[in-house]
Amino acid sequence: MSGDPQHRLSLIVAALGAACCAVLSTGCANLAAHDAAAAGADRLPAGEASFEPAPADPQAAGQAPVLEIQAPTALRELLQRHLDLARLLALREDEAPDETEWLRLVGAAPAQARELLQTEGYFAAEVQVRRDPTPPGRVIVQVTPGPRTRVRSVALLVQGPLQQRAQAGDAEAREQIEAIQGAWPLAVGAPFRNADWSSAKTVVIAQLRGLGYARAALARSAAEVDSAAATAAIAVDIHSGPRFLAGALHIEGLDRHDETIVRNMAGFAPGEPLTETLLLDYQDRLRKSGLFDAAVVSFDADSAQAESATVAVQVRESPLQSATVGVGVSANTGPRLTLEHTHRRIFGQPATAHNKFEIGRDRQVWEGEISTHPGDRFYRNLVGGQVERLKSDVDVVLSQRLRLGLAAALGQGLFNR
Repeated sequence: MSGDPQHRLSLIVAALGAACCAVLSTGCANLAAHDAAAAGADRLPAGEASFEPAPADPQAAGQAPVLEIQAPTALRELLQRHLDLARLLALREDEAPDETEWLRLVGAAPAQARELLQTEGYFAAEVQVRRDPTPPGRVIVQVTPGPRTRVRSVALLVQGPLQQRAQAGDAEAREQIEAIQGAWPLAVGAPFRNADWSSAKTVVIAQLRGLGYARAALARSAAEVDSAAATAAIAVDIHSGPRFLAGALHIEGLDRHDETIVRNMAGFAPGEPLTETLLLDYQDRLRKSGLFDAAVVSFDADSAQAESATVAVQVRESPLQSATVGVGVSANTGPRLTLEHTHRRIFGQPATAHNKFEIGRDRQVWEGEISTHPGDRFYRNLVGGQVERLKSDVDVVLSQRLRLGLAAALGQGLFNR
């Protein structure tokens, strides 16, 4: 390097100074960046929000969820049976839902609880559901039921042929309508419960069908609820449909017995109203006749055939013969052996023979009866007898008895006439 030495020294000092400034400025910039980063750790950029972490799943933390329902006893039991939250608690641990499903059920609980309370007549109920952090997973359902809705008025109208008969002056039809209206189960002043409302409609339809109106049905049913006044106005219109009258008997299931026997036990003639009582009584007589193990009586509910409905009778015959053996002990006559035998078509004739033998230490008995199958007005001809030998400490008594006459099947059994 040429030139003045002093000049060269000045250039060297200037170069060293520039280098030092460059190093110092880089260090200052790094320090400023570090400080800005440190400050940014405590401060979010403008326009963003912070969120607290979601509550931990109590089941994942090993703590089972707890449901507390604060309500009157009857309503508390209702919610415990049907509320989804309550049913969730009955699940096995491996079936338990995750936190997302748990939160969904908690959110849906108020609306579901109000719907359940409405079925019991509480249409202005208030329901609050909250999660209690102590202990984790505890959910409180608080119910303020408010006043219970009660029936304010009932308008029950019967339409159709039954009403037409009543308007034409038929006293029986008027009495039937009055009986149906008077027996309406959900009366004025009663709590308006969903179960009672449904049951009342079912009952009134069953009453009409039992009177022979097999096609009776609801034409309209409405309940206007005033939640502020806690009252309900009920309006029900029923169409009776035609009254069904008996036509021909159609009998199935006979093998050994004659159709005449089944027809004799009908107790009604063509043209009679096919009421529930009429059919059940006929069915009961068939079953108690001793000739059939089962009997079902029904009719064709085709409205076009209402004036002469076919009555279907299905029977299952009892065995032609049956026998029973028994062993017992009597305090008065000691041990005994009994044998009973029944033949339901003796000698191929429509007659039943029944014999019973009892052989004991002190008593021996035979009793028997032969009776014809039911005839006109359910009557049977019968002949029966009994022979008994009874031994006591002092003597032996031999007695005999003979029966001859008519018996009628009246409701619960046979009665001698």
